[in-house]
Amino acid sequence: MEQQIEILNQQKPAVEKQMIVGEQSESRNSDAIDWQKELELFIQADINKPAYRQSYEVSRPDSLTFTYVLKNGEDLPVQFLKVILDDQNRQPARIEAKIVSKNPLYESEKNLIMQAAALDGKWRLRSYHIYGFQELIISERKPFDVKVNIQ
Repeated sequence: MEQQIEILNQQKPAVEKQMIVGEQSESRNSDAIDWQKELELFIQADINKPAYRQSYEVSRPDSLTFTYVLKNGEDLPVQFLKVILDDQNRQPARIEAKIVSKNPLYESEKNLIMQAAALDGKWRLRSYHIYGFQELIISERKPFDVKVNIQ
């Protein structure tokens, strides 16, 4: 993700963004994006830390797919991560993750989907989708859905 942030900050591609929060929806086109902030959730979904190594069940449904599921009894925010590699160059073509946060006052679930592909000979993020909910104990559950296409 850090490499993608660097590339996107340099190239400043146009972005089409559709957002729904609760009952409100908005669409926007822009090329003025703070990519570090925009992709923060994908950085949070990184489970490539030595301390996490024993916390996930790892499976390989096929030669291009890696699936990581949080083991029972483990208490980490990333519950699930799936990485699907492109069959030509073995770069991540699709990443899916589920991040859950829960305490007595707050609960949230964020589902992330990222798609990447080669563009002008370089691997680049093409789109992402983030959806889920946030709920405070003092308010109703608020669903959200954000879809972004990068030109």
